[in-house]
Amino acid sequence: MKLKSEAITAFFEAEKIEHFSAIPADKLRVIQPQKLTFMGFDFRSAIVICVPYFYPDEKESNLSMYARSKDYHLYFKELFVRLGRLLTDLYPGFVFRGYADSSPFDERSAAESAGLGYVGDHGLLICEPYGSYVFIGMMLGDLPYAMLADEVPKKLCKECLHCGACKKCCPSPDACLSSLTQKKGELSKDEIDLILRGKLIWGCDSCQECCPLNREIKVSPIAFFSKDRIGVLTRDMLCNMPDEQFLARAFAWRKRETILRNIKLFETHKGY
Repeated sequence: MKLKSEAITAFFEAEKIEHFSAIPADKLRVIQPQKLTFMGFDFRSAIVICVPYFYPDEKESNLSMYARSKDYHLYFKELFVRLGRLLTDLYPGFVFRGYADSSPFDERSAAESAGLGYVGDHGLLICEPYGSYVFIGMMLGDLPYAMLADEVPKKLCKECLHCGACKKCCPSPDACLSSLTQKKGELSKDEIDLILRGKLIWGCDSCQECCPLNREIKVSPIAFFSKDRIGVLTRDMLCNMPDEQFLARAFAWRKRETILRNIKLFETHKGY
């Protein structure tokens, strides 16, 4: 969908972001109502953004695809500064704030409402031509929706095939394996077995790797996701990584101890 402002469209083209659209506030689905209190302004519209991150340069890796580059929150932080500056210039007097994984709203639902894709049976947004390898961000504002767009867009992407592939290949159908790798403290024997079965020390890509709609997808054109990548994270790399570099990684939020524990699991169970 074309926004009313050609400057906004030009901004996203320069950022190499193909999927963006605006929706009115009443299309946002609240999932964390306690956060509404801290919003601090009367939001009326949202610009929803899908950012592709697929960049398969590593022959092997023990990290989920999303965690191989620097933390995507850093990317969104910089993007929102640039976008916020533009919006403030275009619409003086209005307030704009960017969110990625931190708003009270369901980002996947917002992206669906914005016509950017469909949520698959694996719970991830499918956004052509990048499949489910996309991050979602939102710029909320008190700008009336009518000043951004004329009508809520229709979805133009492929829907989930409901083929069952993601459920069949999931190594941990009863408890998300990605969440298990991020769990602090001691793990049960069953939890350890599940992590070892998944082959990754952080995250899980099984449902994405077997999804038919993730075949022949495009590599991300955004330079942020092609730089400073880690394929195989070792104990030495983790322990010798300066704090500044460590904190720039998506796995840093669970502290070194959690991911070091997972590395030790695979060291102890070689050939599992």
